[in-house]
Amino acid sequence: DRGWMKKWDKKFQYDVKEGILQGQGARKLGEDICFTIAVPDGKDCSLLLYKKGKEEVEISIPMEGSVRYGDLRSLKVEQLPAEKYEYNYLIDGQIVTDPYAGHVAGRECFGEPVKEGGLRGRIVSETYDWQGDGPLLIPYEEGIVYAAHVRGFTRHASSRVKAKGTFAGMQEKIPYLKELGINQLELMPVYEFSELASMESSERMKYAPLGPAESRVNYWGYTPQAYYFAPKAAYAATGDPVREFKDLVRELHRNGIEVILEFYFPKGTRASLILDCVRYWVMEYHIDGIRVD
Repeated sequence: DRGWMKKWDKKFQYDVKEGILQGQGARKLGEDICFTIAVPDGKDCSLLLYKKGKEEVEISIPMEGSVRYGDLRSLKVEQLPAEKYEYNYLIDGQIVTDPYAGHVAGRECFGEPVKEGGLRGRIVSETYDWQGDGPLLIPYEEGIVYAAHVRGFTRHASSRVKAKGTFAGMQEKIPYLKELGINQLELMPVYEFSELASMESSERMKYAPLGPAESRVNYWGYTPQAYYFAPKAAYAATGDPVREFKDLVRELHRNGIEVILEFYFPKGTRASLILDCVRYWVMEYHIDGIRVD
């Protein structure tokens, strides 16, 4: 039984059922995808599914009849091919990109503004072969730390890397890092942040081109407009930031270098989100440490 699904959706070939509350975000459960999001009580919410690369919504699935626990709502789409779809939510008439999305599409070009609704969550479903990778467990007092900005460290011609401004470019610099004698690499924010936050939150971006002074509002990534679970798409040379960052961590570990990530959480951020975020990066990306601002 499709429960709350209406009969006008016959052209949508995938069955929709009640979800399973196993944490927020879009999670692959066998051949199915479970979508879970926190929605304030009394607000309407629908799951929006798009075919990858298409602007129009293929189907809007109301979540009023989905599994609910507190403010969490969850539904499951059976046998949905994760690689073919992107998603957002419609909450009280506003398009919302999943704050727990593991991959965010739409901001692949650094410094270019994104129109309203231009960001989409992507479902991370591919398994990754860590090839036996594990934590290095370097004693704290023995750490020799080098702090770097992924884009800044590899973008300039003097970096002598092919994949400039990217995780792959940082991987090319591993021999240089080893020569320095470091054993910990601390990276400024590598999650999906809005470097043009003030432009993207303003209506004027629809009418006025970017001026020279507006092209770099927040280069470093210390901004409240962020998706903390998604590696930054503009830092990926391959178009796959998830795999590319995992490759970087694995190769750094092979060379005896731990990975520490910086996170900026604005005042008022829920402690549960911070803990979910840290746990996710440790489990999913094998990072060794964090610095929280």
